[in-house]
Amino acid sequence: MTKPRIQAGVHFSSFQSLRDGADDLISGSAPQIVGISREKEPQYSGSIWENSRYYCGSELVAGSDFNKVLWFNELFERADGRKKTHLKDVQKH
Repeated sequence: MTKPRIQAGVHFSSFQSLRDGADDLISGSAPQIVGISREKEPQYSGSIWENSRYYCGSELVAGSDFNKVLWFNELFERADGRKKTHLKDVQKH
């Protein structure tokens, strides 16, 4: 797997703030994360939100292969999909 080049942390935090706001009663749920490139197919990533794992908007259950997905936590930090924790040796936000 190639090392991801991600520069979207600020946008993601803004998105999270909007999503968590009480003003909009029809928004909510786990974020769906996808990387778009001109050179290859979209790359879907998993999100760890409220201590659960989500991929393409659906919660993943035990027995899923968490290693095949690039995971991010609620602060858009790289995360370990199995342990649901921040990855070692990656910058914290």
